[in-house]
Amino acid sequence: MIIIPYLTALTAYFSYVLLFVFGQLRDFFRKLIDWWKASNVQGYAPICLGLEDFYIRRLYHRVQDCFQRPISSPPDAWFDVMERVSNDNNKTLKRTRKVSRCLNLGSYNYLGFAAPDEYCTPRVIQSLEKYFASTCGSRVEGGTTALHDELEEVVAKFVGKPAALVTGMGYVTNSAILPVLIGKSLPKESSHLTTVPDIQSNPMPLQTSTWQSLRLYSGLIRLAFRQNNHQETCYFMTRGGLIISDSLNHNSIVNGARGSGATVGVFQHNTPCHLEKVLREHIAAGQPRKNRPWKKIIVVIEGIYSMEGEFCKLPEIISICKKYKCIMYAKAYVYMDEAHSIGAVGKSGRGVCELLGVDTADVDIMMGTFSKSFGSCGGYIAGSKELIQYLKHTCPAHLYGTSLSPPAAQQIISSIKVILGEDGSNRGAQKLTQIRENSNYFRSELQKMGFEVLGDNDSPVMPIMLYNPAKIPAFSRECLKRNVAVVIVGFPATPLLLSRARICISAAHTREDMVRALEELIQYLKYTSPAHLYATSISPPAAQQIISSIKVILGEDGSSRGAQKLTQIRENSNYFRSELQKMGFEVLGDNDSPVMPIMLYNPAKIPAFSRECLKRNVAVVIVGFPATPLLLSRARICISAAHTREDMVRALEVISKVGDMVGIKYFPAEPKKPQLEENRVKVE
Repeated sequence: MIIIPYLTALTAYFSYVLLFVFGQLRDFFRKLIDWWKASNVQGYAPICLGLEDFYIRRLYHRVQDCFQRPISSPPDAWFDVMERVSNDNNKTLKRTRKVSRCLNLGSYNYLGFAAPDEYCTPRVIQSLEKYFASTCGSRVEGGTTALHDELEEVVAKFVGKPAALVTGMGYVTNSAILPVLIGKSLPKESSHLTTVPDIQSNPMPLQTSTWQSLRLYSGLIRLAFRQNNHQETCYFMTRGGLIISDSLNHNSIVNGARGSGATVGVFQHNTPCHLEKVLREHIAAGQPRKNRPWKKIIVVIEGIYSMEGEFCKLPEIISICKKYKCIMYAKAYVYMDEAHSIGAVGKSGRGVCELLGVDTADVDIMMGTFSKSFGSCGGYIAGSKELIQYLKHTCPAHLYGTSLSPPAAQQIISSIKVILGEDGSNRGAQKLTQIRENSNYFRSELQKMGFEVLGDNDSPVMPIMLYNPAKIPAFSRECLKRNVAVVIVGFPATPLLLSRARICISAAHTREDMVRALEELIQYLKYTSPAHLYATSISPPAAQQIISSIKVILGEDGSSRGAQKLTQIRENSNYFRSELQKMGFEVLGDNDSPVMPIMLYNPAKIPAFSRECLKRNVAVVIVGFPATPLLLSRARICISAAHTREDMVRALEVISKVGDMVGIKYFPAEPKKPQLEENRVKVE
C-alpha cells in the first residue's frame, strides 16, 4: 500500500481543483461567446459526455504531447523518437521529419530481442519468405501452419504445462478467454469434459458453409459432453461462477471478468489474508439470490503487476486456494497472468514460479504474452490438455481472430531457444543475468537519489511516484529534452493521486546507458527540486569540510587514518552494545550500528534518566511521543570513533547506576567474570 504524505496529497488535490475551476470558467465563457454562432451539428450526439469530455479537453489535451510518441526505429536500448508540433494548443499534433535519438526507458524489450539478433533475425526472414506476413485466416480456417503447432509445443514445454494455446494479441487472451472459462452460455450438462472431437485433425469439406460447420461442431461438442459419465477437473463454462480478482489487475482481466457474466469479487492488492477473507465470505454466502454453492471459483492474479513492479505473493495465494479447493463443492482455481514476468525473471526465464520456487502444477491456468521478453506479439494460455482442447473449440480469439503472423511465431520460437541455450551459446543466460543486474542497479541508484520507487528487486518494472499533475508532463518533457524517453501514467490508468513514471529496464542497456539516464534524472531534479531552486546553498567551508573528510576516509590524504576511524567506530559500537545488553538494558538495533536506542517506555522515566545522567556529566538524548509511538519512548546513544575505551567504561558505569535508580533494566544482568573469580579464591 502506498502512503502519500499529507502535504503531497494536499498540493495534488489543490492542483486538480485549480485545473477544474479554470476549466469550468473557460467553458462558461466559451458558451457565452458561442451563443450567437450558428450550430452545424444539429441532430448529432456528442461522442463524449459530461466530465469525460471535460477531462479530455481541459486536462488531457494539455499533456497530449507526452503520450503516443511515434518512433521510427526498432525499440532497442536507443531508438529514434519523431518530433511533433501543434498549432492549436495540443488539440492536434503533426509529425515532422525531425527525430531525436533517445535512450529507451519505456519499451517492454526486457531481453533485447526486439532488435536485430544474430540467431532470431535470419530465421524470421526465412519464415517471412516461406509463409509471408499473414495467414489471412483464423486458426480453424486455414490459419494454422507448422510454426503455430511448433510454437504451442515449445511454449508448453517452456512454462511447464502439458499443452498451450497461442492467440494473436495479448490483451485479447485475457478478455476473450476469461468469459469462456467461467461464462454462462453453455447448457447445464456441459459441466465436465473428457474428450472433444479434434476439429483441426477432422476438417470440414470445403463446400460446407462456416455456419453449418459451427453448428455441426457445436453438436459434436454437446454429444461428447453427454457421453461423459465421470467427473473431471472443471475448467470451463458453468452457471454459478465466481471470479476473485486482485484490485490492481490489468484492464484486460477487468474487461474479461465483466464480460463473463460471473459474480466478481475483489481483494486488496497482493494481500493474501484479505483474499482468504473474501473467499470465505463468498463461499459462506453462496450464489446471489439462490444461496447455492459456487460451482467454480477462479482467483486471478498477475506475476508482476505492471503498474507497481511487484511480484505476486504466489506461495501464500496458492496455499489459500488449496485450502478452499474442495469446500462445499467450491473449487478455487488459480489463473496467473505472466505478461511481464515470463522470460524476464527466474534462473532460466520461466517466470515467477521458478523465481519463487512454486510448482507450476499448483497454478491451474497460466497466461502470458510474447510482446515483452520475446520481442514479438500475441499471447498464450497454458494448462491441462483437456482445458486447451476445450478452448480450441470455444475461444473466440482462436475461432474468429486472425492467427499469429508466421514471422512473429518464428521470432518467439527462436528467442525461447536462445533463452534455453538451444542455439548453441550461453547468450540466453547472459541476458537473464544482465537484466537482473541492470534492474537491481538502477533501482538502488534511484532510491539513493531520493526517488520513491515502487516494486521488488529483480523486477525490471520501476514506477517512480510523481503524485502532482503538474509534474507528470514536466518530468516527461524534461527527460525528452535530455534524450531520455520515459512513459508517464496518470488518471484514469492509476488512481487520481498516484500518477507515476514507469521505467522499464532491458538487458540491452549497458552500464554507460544507465549511468547517463541517472545523470539526466539528477539534472531534472536540479531544475525542479525546491531545495535546489529556493533554499540557500551550502556554506563553502561546510562543502570543503565534506570533501576533505571523504578524502581522509578514502585514504587520499596519504595516511591510513580513515581506515583506523572506521575500525574504531565498529569496535566501539559492538563493545558498548554488548556491555549494555549484559547489564540488562533493552537495546535495539544491529551489530556494527553506532546508534543504540535504550528503551524507557514509562513517561516518568524519560526526564529522570536524562537528568540523572547529566548530574554525572554524561549527556544523552531522549526521545518520546510524537517522535516515537506513545509507549515506545527511549534514550538514543550515539557512539563515535573519537570515544576512547576509558570514555566508554565511565559512561557505562554512569548508565548502569542510573538504570538501577530509574528502573529500566528490564532483563536480568549477566554476572561479572571478575566477581566469579574472587568468589572461587575465597572458597578455596
